[in-house]
Amino acid sequence: MKARPWGKYQRRLDANETQLTRVFDGGPKHVDKVIRWCRFLDWLTGTVVPPPLANLTEAAVEEKPAQPGRRVFIQPFSAVSAKQSPPELYQRLIEALPNDVEVSITGTDADLERNPAYKGLLDHRAVRFDNRTFEAIAPDLRSCNLVVSVDTALMHLAIAVGAPTLGLASAAYTGEIVPYAPEITPPNAHFLYRPMPCEGCLGVCVHPLEAGVFPCIARLDGDTVVDTALELFAGGGVPAVVTVGGSG
Repeated sequence: MKARPWGKYQRRLDANETQLTRVFDGGPKHVDKVIRWCRFLDWLTGTVVPPPLANLTEAAVEEKPAQPGRRVFIQPFSAVSAKQSPPELYQRLIEALPNDVEVSITGTDADLERNPAYKGLLDHRAVRFDNRTFEAIAPDLRSCNLVVSVDTALMHLAIAVGAPTLGLASAAYTGEIVPYAPEITPPNAHFLYRPMPCEGCLGVCVHPLEAGVFPCIARLDGDTVVDTALELFAGGGVPAVVTVGGSG
């Protein structure tokens, strides 16, 4: 597959390409990764197969009886701290949920230690910390009422197992990873992001951080986040992609 343009390594990429007898052109710089690889497979096989929805089969996840009561999972942590919305946003959401809802804050012990400001979320009577592995948590995600997550692995897992999921996305991977391309977006997947003129930067932000996070994250409107999450929790119809504000 023809490599994407990459200034730092372009000379080596061009040299490598001269050694290949067949090269697949995957299209413009920003193409959803799943779509790009599906087109590559079509090129290799000489067939045309529609891209799959981003869902696992029923057999791929252990079936587990649904726990009594209603449950919400929140994943506020990212390996890139500048992609994390502030804990105050999640506090607002937790307080807006009905009193009978159990809330699990997911992540590793290291996540919590690196981000002590989020420990206050655990003071709420209905909130607990869930540091289980993906294998252990997947069946509970499948049966929960809502997952709210930053753009990280748990968000993709929640979507894959069928959980109603709201991804709080940066604009960094627009057109390539998040939001998903319409062709592969399952009905349970929803993304909220702020369009930016610089979107698609792949995390190489050219702007100063705002309150310690990328501008596209800092400018996510809290009211929209909470209202969208509550609508999803209630089973209401929410667009696959919810944009916040204008570009800039």
